[in-house]
This record gives sequence, structure tokens and C-alpha cells, in this order.
Amino acid sequence: MAASEKKDSNDTGDLTRRNFVAGAAGAAVGLGVARPAYARRLPPPIPDYPFKLGVASGDPLSNGVVIWTRLAPRPADGGGMAPDDYSVRWEVSRTSDMGDVVRRGKARARAKHAHSVHVDVRGLKPDSEYWYRFMVGDYSSELGRTRTTPGRNSHPEKLVFAAVTCQRYNSGFYTAYEDLVSAGPDLVVHLGDYIYESPGGGARPDPLPEAITLDDYRNRYGLYKSDPALIAAHQSAPWLFTWDDHEVENNYAGLVPGEGTVTPDPVEFENRRAAAYKAYWEHMPFRRRAPHGADYRIYRRTSWGHLADFLVLDTRQYRSPQCGGLGPSCSPEQDARREMLGRRQSNWLNRRIRRSHADWAVLAQQVVFSRMDFDTGDGEWYNLDQWDGYPAARDRLLATLHNQRPTGNIVLTGDLHASCVFDVLADYHDPDSAIIGTEFVSTSISSKDSRFLRANLQHTVATSPHFKWGESSRRGWVKHTVTREEWRADYRHVDDATVVGSPVQTATSWVVPRGGSVTGV
Repeated sequence: MAASEKKDSNDTGDLTRRNFVAGAAGAAVGLGVARPAYARRLPPPIPDYPFKLGVASGDPLSNGVVIWTRLAPRPADGGGMAPDDYSVRWEVSRTSDMGDVVRRGKARARAKHAHSVHVDVRGLKPDSEYWYRFMVGDYSSELGRTRTTPGRNSHPEKLVFAAVTCQRYNSGFYTAYEDLVSAGPDLVVHLGDYIYESPGGGARPDPLPEAITLDDYRNRYGLYKSDPALIAAHQSAPWLFTWDDHEVENNYAGLVPGEGTVTPDPVEFENRRAAAYKAYWEHMPFRRRAPHGADYRIYRRTSWGHLADFLVLDTRQYRSPQCGGLGPSCSPEQDARREMLGRRQSNWLNRRIRRSHADWAVLAQQVVFSRMDFDTGDGEWYNLDQWDGYPAARDRLLATLHNQRPTGNIVLTGDLHASCVFDVLADYHDPDSAIIGTEFVSTSISSKDSRFLRANLQHTVATSPHFKWGESSRRGWVKHTVTREEWRADYRHVDDATVVGSPVQTATSWVVPRGGSVTGV
């Protein structure tokens, strides 16, 4: 039985055998009877407030949710905990005053997992709001708000969720998260680049070295997750999340490191990826068990009743190496054999698309899916790290969508540090082919855009009929409001993410009617 399903003896008042044995042991100590040699040694006291990374929840189900915390008095300096395991208490309540506790229990904050705690709380009611907290010793965490999804066969009227991505710490402040919290979404979907593996100058200091070892990655998460706005965003709603490249290294592909890597040796890079994946798991409210080694399945499905199926993808771990950076397309012979998702994930995705009966099928993934050709005066150039570098793999997925779900498809994308809206075409080789969906690219929370993109984006929009709109100079997030009849995307942009408290406003809004194509409003 899971820890979340165990009955708390304090609620019953019964003198269980376990309580009796514990009481007898305590009485023996009080009478001066020697404790047995095998008695458990208590861990040393925690030296300072341990919940400096806040709390979080994620991977919601109709009857449960994962709640998370990490004990870390010194988050960016090794954590600051003794190398002992600690017992952490947790509670889930129907009310924000914690006066109606419906689930409680204990979990182990294990030293081998950086004293992180993942509790898969079950037995909750569908489509319901809850509050939760953790306690260790005399310390108590702040409250987190979470919620369960509607039941599998339900037909919810509306879903409001946030799409976020790319939050380089030194590049700017997390003002967008402050605005997100005030909007009170039901769900937050993070599309990758939660951390950046390397430091740099900018709006605020990042004193840590480039992450290579497990301790390096843990410290990076400690730095990022100590930001008050990010803590508040995690406390405000459950999250769905996937990684991109910077959680390991820029532009890595499978077990092939990116260009200019500091870990070129294959074994060294495999060890680095294993460390990065473990640190990611340690800092996310993730349902699956901790990874062992350099492989970890993160693609999965979350449903919001019959309203939306979120198909969360991994476009990094299984892809073939890129055939270039920014330049002409790969040769057709290369294209046919190259994978973006890998065969197992592709087969899983195809099955999920065929079986989906939701009003909207949502592909939550990392890199731009739609064709995005740049005319540089030297022929057509592409970003070959995006799906443009894997056109045959994209064509196969487009064929599945066109045959199985010709309408109601939404692609959510991060990575680009720009805001974009695309028509998803059944065949990008034929500009008059059917429109089978819409792609919404979220700009970054704080990461800067590239000079190349700023110089060429508007020309690309003007010369690509399926490219509806693009903007690269602003940071922010996207508020998505979903009903059975339409999908609305409001692009919330920060005036200047390098200035604390900079104003946030809706830059543009787009609507997709069910069965129709996207239009600006």
C-alpha cells in the first residue's frame, strides 16, 4: 500500500500493536533499561529552515496528485543537510486553513536523493481543489495549492492553463511567473529548459560553474528553485513538465553531446546525462521512480476529462544526431532514416492519437514543429535542431494526425525564445494542403532571443503563409483557455524582464474554433 493510502493511527484513537510496542520501548528507556544495540540512531537536528525551495505538485490524476519538497537549508551549496535520512510528515486538506485534512502520512527524505520527497497521494476526489504541506521536526513548509483532473468520462466546461519555458536565471527576473500566479491557472505546462547548465552574466549573478557532476546539477536546481516567483508558481497549481536540452547540455542528441561540449568522451557524457536526469527527477513532482543510469522515460499522457488529452513528449533522449546547426536541409537519404522521437515513443504516440476521444489532442513538446525556413539570400536555411532537421519523422507524424485526427490538434512548443503561431499543415511540401491543427510557441520566461532570429523572423513570417505571427523581443508566458467550442491563447508579455516589477500585458490573442483554423482577435 502506498504511503498516501496508509491509515493514520492518530485519527482512530486505537491502541494498535505498533503503538503498544513503541510505548513499551519508551517506558523501558524511562526505567533505565538499556536500549538494544540495533535501535535506530536519530539523525542530527536540521540547522536551519529546510523548505527554502518551497513545495510543488504535479502529474495530476482524477484521484490523486504527486506532492514534492526537498530539505535544503543551503540550496545552492550542497543542500546543507547531514548525510542521514529524515522522516517528513505531510498533510492534504480540502481547505486552505488545513482544517479538513483528508490524507496524511510520513515519507523518507533520503540522502541519496538529495533529501527530496515525492508522495503520490491517492484517494482524492476528481476535479477538486486541495492544499498541502510538509513538516519535519519543528519546521513546517508553506502551503501549496493543487487540484485533481476531472474524471475520465466527464465533460468539463473549461480549462485554463499556463504554458511556460526557458528560464535562464542570469538573463532576467521571473516577473512572468508573478503574473501567472495572479491569473490562477488550473495547470502549468513547462516545455523545457527549466535550468541552464552553464553560467553567464546578465541581469543577476549566477556564480555556479557549468554543471557536469550530480552535485553541480543539484546546486543549479537549488539556485533556480530558490527564486520566490518560481516558488510561488509551483505553490499555485499542479505542473506537467518535460525537459529540453539545457537540463543536460545545449543541443545534445541522445548520447551525443552538443557542439563545443566540455565532455566529449562518450562515457563521460553518458555519466553526465545520468547525473542530469537524476537531478531533474529529484527536483520535480514526478510520479515515476528515480532513474538508474542515463536512460529515463518521461513521455506520458494526462487527460482533462473528454476536453483535452495532453501527450507529453521527449524530443531529446531518443533523437538521431543533428545533421547540422543553422543551414540547408539534410540530404533525403539522411532524412529517411533519422528519428526525432525514437520508434518506441513514436509507436506509443500513434496509439494514443488513434485512441483519443478528447475534443483537443495536445502535443506538449520542445522544439518548433512547423516548417520555418529562413531566406538568408543564400538559399533556404533551417534550424536543424528543430523538426525541420527531421522532416521525414515529421511527415510520418503528420500522416498519423491527418488520418486519425484531422481536426482538434494543438502543438505546444518552447525552446525558441520567441512567440509564434502556426497553422499545422498536413503536408508542408504543399502550401495548399489541409490545416490539421495549430502550433503555439511560447516565448521564454527570461532567456534572451538570438540576433539571427531578431534579424530574420519577420521576413520569415511574411513569406510563409502558414506562419501566422511571430515576435522575439519580449519574454513572458501564454495563457490558454480551453472549451469544447474553442481554444484561446493570450500571449502575456513582460515589458522588460531585466527590470524587477516590469509591467505585463497581453500582446496578442488567438482563437481556434473547433474544426476551424486559428485567427487573431
